[in-house]
Amino acid sequence: MISGVFKVAVLSGTITSSPVLSMKDFFGKAAISQDPKEHINPFTESEVDIFLDKTHKLYPELFAFYATALGSGLRLGELLALGPEHVDLKNGVIKVARAVKHGTANTLGPPKSKASYRDVEIGTELVATLSGSPSGHKKTSPQERQT
Repeated sequence: MISGVFKVAVLSGTITSSPVLSMKDFFGKAAISQDPKEHINPFTESEVDIFLDKTHKLYPELFAFYATALGSGLRLGELLALGPEHVDLKNGVIKVARAVKHGTANTLGPPKSKASYRDVEIGTELVATLSGSPSGHKKTSPQERQT
């Protein structure tokens, strides 16, 4: 998902190179497998912290997007179709009501299936990030996350 967004940005000329290509430099290993049959190995909490910290420092304009991607679990098309009217910070909910259709340029449509229309609860840290709170991005220890 992340590499796809950057690929589109490079192809459209929005950015000149993709920082995702050097993710292995952040994690010390290849982050994206080329084998589609390989078991999906999601980021650990530590890897998420590293990724978001680097994104916040190097690409602050993309930080909210990636924090939302990692904090919500939305599909790429759902993320790209989000508007302010879909984000309810007061109640900590993202309403999935549309998606960008793959293979078409900037075409909005319904989500993937009927079940895709849903409310996704988001945590207080993501709410703080999206509301612009200074506490919206800070490295947290596993003990702090559990409280």
